[in-house]
Amino acid sequence: MWSKIFERFRTTSAAFRFFDYHAKGKFKKADFMLGCEKLRLRFSASDLDQVWNYFDINKRGFVTFNDFSLLDSTNNRLPRMIDFETIASERKAERDRIAKDLIDSISRSSEQPAFGVVTLPSENMG
Repeated sequence: MWSKIFERFRTTSAAFRFFDYHAKGKFKKADFMLGCEKLRLRFSASDLDQVWNYFDINKRGFVTFNDFSLLDSTNNRLPRMIDFETIASERKAERDRIAKDLIDSISRSSEQPAFGVVTLPSENMG
C-alpha cells in the first residue's frame, strides 16, 4: 500500500492534500477510503481499520496534517512499510511517559507553597 502512495506522492504534505480533498485541514475515514479507491488500493476491512487507527492517533474520527505527518517526520517522505505493533507500543510508551511526568510534576508542585504565599514562623517559636 505505501509503495503505491510513495510512487504517486513525493512528500507527506502532497499525500495529505490528496486525501484532504475538501481542503479542510483534516480528512475522515470515508475520505481516506475514497482516496485509496482512487489509487486502486485494495485491502481487507480489518487492514483498513488497522491503517485508519494508525492515522487517527487521538481517536477523534479525523486525521489532521500533524497526525499524518507523524508517518515520517525525519525526512518528510512516506514510509515504505509500517510495523503497526511497534508503532502502537512506542506511542503507548510515550503516552505513559507523558502521564508519569505530569503526575510527578503535580506531586512536586503540591509539595511547594503556592505562588506568592509565604509561610511565616509562628510567634510562639522562640
